Amino acid sequence: MRYTALLLDVGARTNLVGTLDPERLLDEIVLDSVHLAEVLPEPPGVLLDVGSGAGLPGLPVLLARPDWRAVLLEPRRRRVDFLRHAVDSLGLRERAQVVEARLDDALAADLLDVPFDAVAAKAVFPPPQWAERARDLVRTGGRAAFFLQGGEADPLPDLGDRADHWAQGPLRAWRLRDGAQRRIVTLERTLPDLPESP
Repeated sequence: MRYTALLLDVGARTNLVGTLDPERLLDEIVLDSVHLAEVLPEPPGVLLDVGSGAGLPGLPVLLARPDWRAVLLEPRRRRVDFLRHAVDSLGLRERAQVVEARLDDALAADLLDVPFDAVAAKAVFPPPQWAERARDLVRTGGRAAFFLQGGEADPLPDLGDRADHWAQGPLRAWRLRDGAQRRIVTLERTLPDLPESP
């Protein structure tokens, strides 16, 4: 897979990913992200990948789902440079937009075309915080994805007064080669925000 080769090549020089073992990289990092492609909403649309880093999960999703587009949001210049290189090398320029900014800064500067059809933030926010942040980023009927490891609790019970904005969406569970459990839980946005009273 060309994307894995790019990660190995650049990762060897820049510490871009946590492992340089090709099998672990594919199993624990790349295929881990591909599972998101199986729980995206229909019809196809645009995924916002917050804190994209090495392009995870956005680039594997685009490779698995040619009917989707993605915005890869990343504040760190070295990673942004890699993302732009990867997008060009993988022939994804028509379907991927790289935005160099933190989420709050991108929203304040109106750099994002909110709302999105799906949003993901892999290893960026704890699930309850991501549910709160995602609420303002995803359209009604769209989905927010949560990457969970081992026995980590699903995000829905922790939402408090925001739970009425979400319904449990599709779940994808699998085991890595070493037996570690991974899950993607999705929440589907059910209610639009009501306008505030004057």
